[in-house]
Amino acid sequence: MVEKSQIVEKLGAGSLLLPDYVNRGLAANERVKYYLTLLQTAKLHADDPTAEFSNLRNEREAGRVDDPSLDTVVAGSYATAGGYFIPRAGYIYGCVVGDIEKIIQPLEADDAQAWHVADHRQRLDALSSVAPSFEGDVVPRGYITAMTHARREDRDSHHLLVMDLHKALHRLQTSVAQESIEGARVYGVRDTDPPLIATFMDGLNSTAFLKFDHPGLGTNATRV
Repeated sequence: MVEKSQIVEKLGAGSLLLPDYVNRGLAANERVKYYLTLLQTAKLHADDPTAEFSNLRNEREAGRVDDPSLDTVVAGSYATAGGYFIPRAGYIYGCVVGDIEKIIQPLEADDAQAWHVADHRQRLDALSSVAPSFEGDVVPRGYITAMTHARREDRDSHHLLVMDLHKALHRLQTSVAQESIEGARVYGVRDTDPPLIATFMDGLNSTAFLKFDHPGLGTNATRV
């Protein structure tokens, strides 16, 4: 059966799907964070096989990545002469790039806003152009650090790009909110949700004095 969202897309009413696109983008953002952490942890284990490391199962499940075989990646990683053997490294990298594309999609769908989509795509293309082949699931030494660093003064990274996209996605999420409940911007919720949101916001607002002059407390609520 064709989903309603697919029908609306074919009718050219992409703006009507922005809340759905945003939620997909947020889900993709959580998956990317898991995949990058998985690569980092695999590298750390390969550098020091005697140390104990998590298999990141909890993180995988929290990110809704339904692939239990990834729980064996950290334990199966080891250093090689040219870098690191990381099981399914090429597949994991493909997931990173694919989910970054999904984060960009809602920004592209909002024609009324300038989200610098072309710049984001140019950055992703530039990062992809220097990616290794991952032949034999071997990752060159230094490449995982290059993917995951957050230093603005260094070369661009997938982590930096995801950070910037997440900020833009958060602003878009706020703009598509349909109502406000006790200060929370709300969209896509059920009729039974407002009391739960109000209760959450009561608790959150009761801590407002602890933030001092930090901007904080901006809240969006939706149901996925």
